[in-house]
Amino acid sequence: MLFIQTYGNLVFHVMMVFVCMLIHPLSDVNAYFDIEIPSSFNPVGSGARAIGMGGAFIGLADDATSASWNPGGLKNIRKPEYSIVLSSCFRNENISSGKYPDFDGNHHINHQNLNFMGLTFPLQLNQLRMVFSLNYQSLYDFSREWDFTINQLVALDVQKHQWHYRQSGQLAATGFSYCIVFPPDLSIGITLNQWNNDVVKNRWTQEYHHTTTGTLGGAPLKIIEHRKIQNSFRGVNFNLGILWDINNDLSLGLVFKSPFKATVENRLEQYSEMISPMPDVDYKTPTRTNDLYMPLSMGIGFLYRFSAKWFMTFDLYRTNWHQFKYRDDKNMEYSPISEKLMSESNVEATHQIRLGTEYVWIDHLNSDSLTFRTGVFYDPAPSEKGIDDFYGISLGIGLTKLPWFSIDLAYQYRYGHNVGQSMLRHMAFSQDVHEHMMYSSIIYYLE
Repeated sequence: MLFIQTYGNLVFHVMMVFVCMLIHPLSDVNAYFDIEIPSSFNPVGSGARAIGMGGAFIGLADDATSASWNPGGLKNIRKPEYSIVLSSCFRNENISSGKYPDFDGNHHINHQNLNFMGLTFPLQLNQLRMVFSLNYQSLYDFSREWDFTINQLVALDVQKHQWHYRQSGQLAATGFSYCIVFPPDLSIGITLNQWNNDVVKNRWTQEYHHTTTGTLGGAPLKIIEHRKIQNSFRGVNFNLGILWDINNDLSLGLVFKSPFKATVENRLEQYSEMISPMPDVDYKTPTRTNDLYMPLSMGIGFLYRFSAKWFMTFDLYRTNWHQFKYRDDKNMEYSPISEKLMSESNVEATHQIRLGTEYVWIDHLNSDSLTFRTGVFYDPAPSEKGIDDFYGISLGIGLTKLPWFSIDLAYQYRYGHNVGQSMLRHMAFSQDVHEHMMYSSIIYYLE
C-alpha cells in the first residue's frame, strides 16, 4: 500500500533509512503484500449483452458468456458459435487526504482489454442434449496511476516530496464448460477455471517512485527512492450453475463459484539514491511463494417475460470477502483488504443487487432483430470500515442477423462517493470514483 511518512526530524530519518536498508533492507516482502483492485471487486461475468442489462444475467444466461455467469444457461445455445468481447475503460479517481491537502487531485486511467472469448458446441446424443465450451474471461483489472506532490516544512528547511504510483496487470481464467439438459425445463452446467501463467499472464505489479528535494540544514538535498513489487497468481476453481424454466414466463438461475487456494509468488525490488556521501542502495528479495485464499461467492437470478419481446431480470449476488485471506511463510494469516491479522479484521461479505430489462424488435421478413437494453445495479466493494458503496447504470443495443452473426454494444457508468478510506488510513484518505466502461461483443454462428 502506498504510504507517506511524516518526516519529524529529517536528518535522523535519512540516516536511519539508509542504515536500516544496509543492515536489513526490507527483507520481508510479505509485509508489503496487498491487493488493490480499482475495478469492481465483484466481476460476476462478461459480455456486452449482460452488461447492457446491468449485469443481471444469472436467470437469463442464453449466450456463450453463460460460462462466466451461469454455465447452466449454455443449454440455450442451439448452434456452434464463436464469441469475442472487447472492453474499454476510463476511470477517474478524485483522491483526497485530511492530513495532506497537497495530495488532493484527480487521477485517471484509460485502457482496453480482451474481456471474453469463447468457442461453444452443442451436441445431441439420442435424447441427451449437451453443450461444451472453451472460453477465456478477464476478471480483475489492477490498472491505476497517481502523481502528486506534498510540500513539508521541517524546522527551517522546506522539502518537496514527489510521488508517482503505478499499478498494472490483471487476473484472468481460461475455462472448460459442460452443460447437460434434462428435458423439458432444467439444465446443470459447470465451468472449470484455470488461473495460470501459461496462456494468460496472471500478474500484477505495483511501482512507487519517490523523489525528495529541498534543503537539509540549509544544504541542498535530493533523495530518490524506487520500489517495485511483482506478484504472480496460480489456481483452479469451478462455477456450478443451474437454470430452470419454471413456466413460459418465469425462469430461475443459481450459480455457485467455489472458494480456492491460489499460489502467489511475489518479489520486491528497491533502489535508493541520496546525493550525499551516503552510499546508494540497490536491493532485491528472493521470490517468495505463499497462499492466497479466494472467497466463496454465489448468486440467484430471476427472469420474468412480459411478452415474447420484453422481459426483466433480477440478480442477487453474495461474495464472502471475510474469507479472503493471505497466509505468509510464517503461517500468519492477513486480510489483503485491511492488511490486518484475520483475527483483527472487520471485512464483511458484500451483496450485489442488479436489475435489467430488454426489448426486442423483430423484422420477420429479413430475419433481423434489434434489441434495446438498460439496467441499474448496486455493486459494493469490501472495506475494513464495512462496505464501500458503488452504484451504476448501463445501456445497451444489439443487432442479430440470422443465420450469420450478432453484434452487441453496451455502456456502463459506475460511481462511488467517499470510498477507499481503509487504503491509506494514516492519511485520512478517501476518493470519489467515476468509471466509464464500453463493451462490444460479436457472435459468429458457425452453422
